[in-house]
Amino acid sequence: MSVGITIHCNQQWQHGSCATSLITGARTLDDADRMAARRGWRIHPDGRHYCPGHSGTTNPAATGTVVRLYPGNHQDETPSPPVSGPLETVTAAARILRSGAADTDTEMAANTYWHSELVPSDDWFMQGIDNAVGGPAGRLAGLLNPTAARHLAALLDRHTGTGTPIPAEVFLLARTIHRSSR
Repeated sequence: MSVGITIHCNQQWQHGSCATSLITGARTLDDADRMAARRGWRIHPDGRHYCPGHSGTTNPAATGTVVRLYPGNHQDETPSPPVSGPLETVTAAARILRSGAADTDTEMAANTYWHSELVPSDDWFMQGIDNAVGGPAGRLAGLLNPTAARHLAALLDRHTGTGTPIPAEVFLLARTIHRSSR
């Protein structure tokens, strides 16, 4: 096991904060601060750190060898995998939620496993998941029923057409949904 210090940008705004971090591999805070300063980070006297984009400094030139993990499209290279930006990630997550909600509604209507005389039909999903999985995980999974998934998709959609930056929490939620659906 190895230990290292990761520095996070402390820039905050009304609905989120900067998600930039720097993995230093340093074992002391002083070493981590020196590494960050060499890369354009600003260290406030009270110990807060700000990434180059929020510190008023520019990114310094790379001092080491840069290895391209996904080479560009050239005749002798394989094509680059598609890269999704925040807008595409949020849009895809909303689509995944809506599709999952529709598929679950169809499954619940056709499969009598979900039907119960003991609870109202609005609670069938929650009760069925809790019965199948059980414990805290079952109760947590049961909270995201098809109706909640459609509401969450609508909430994600609200952040795709505004022309304003997508809040970090919205992007992180969408990325988690997108990654979990693979």
